[in-house]
Amino acid sequence: MVKIVGTTSVRVPVIVDKNFLNEYSKENGYFVDASHVLPFYIKSRFFFHYMRFVVGVLGSRDAADEKKFLNEVALYVKHNKLVDFIMAPHTSAVFKSFPDDAQFASFGSYVIDLTVSEEKLFKELHSKHRNVIRKAIKDGVVISNDPKYKDECILCVNETLKRQHVIGISPSHAIWLKANCSIDMYVAMYNGVVEGAGIFAWSDGLSSFYLYGGSKNGVHIGSLNLLQWTSILNMKKKGVKYYDFVGARINPREGSKQEGIQRFKSRFGGTLQEGYIWKMSFNNFKTSIFYFLLWLRGVISGGYSKDIIDQENEK
Repeated sequence: MVKIVGTTSVRVPVIVDKNFLNEYSKENGYFVDASHVLPFYIKSRFFFHYMRFVVGVLGSRDAADEKKFLNEVALYVKHNKLVDFIMAPHTSAVFKSFPDDAQFASFGSYVIDLTVSEEKLFKELHSKHRNVIRKAIKDGVVISNDPKYKDECILCVNETLKRQHVIGISPSHAIWLKANCSIDMYVAMYNGVVEGAGIFAWSDGLSSFYLYGGSKNGVHIGSLNLLQWTSILNMKKKGVKYYDFVGARINPREGSKQEGIQRFKSRFGGTLQEGYIWKMSFNNFKTSIFYFLLWLRGVISGGYSKDIIDQENEK
């Protein structure tokens, strides 16, 4: 039987431990039963209440097993009137299945097995990635995760998010990121100038997650490839077992920006783990009003785009 607990004895990835969930909302917890764990948090805006997931179900055996658990979660949320709707999850969440009556879309993530040798990891890189990494090293591109560059790292990420009309890292969240020992911030520098950045969360013995990335216009060829490669090697040294690039469209439009991002991620030799993302409404009226207001704000600011589920289903 599904229940909610405030903490769990099961070791979970760092991006869903209690401290991390508290960064999203103080109202959070874990759906659990005898074998599954599903972290969540709840946000309230005006009279709207919604739930989001940061990772998929932990502990599920297969799609059928997970579907049964998710149906029980959905029923629990509905009967206890916890929220008006469940929003599309973070891109770090890939599910094996989805509950009945949910809106869903195929989704995935490229994940690298770090338990193999460094030589094998480099061999698994696409030849173009190997070539530009060598070129970046030869040309003097420097990758650093020295704490003195944390402010520049966050600035680079926020400038990139702004160009994409995405809300950036807030000052309070930035302070937490810089203080957390399980967060690594990397910058790529050419001629002493920061031109690329990456923020990663990691857990010894579990996974690392590529949370944020940023780059300046005209970035030196190979800089971002070398940044990822350096992080991959360092995560391996820390005892991290899996390197998760976080989020992959299954069939991006040819020539689209998403296709370029997918190509970049896929060429690091990871395996595409395919699954689903989903969302669900328990109050259709309030859900419709919420998304209408999001759309209206986007029309005014020029920054609204539909969630990935709607984008994928409109193809």
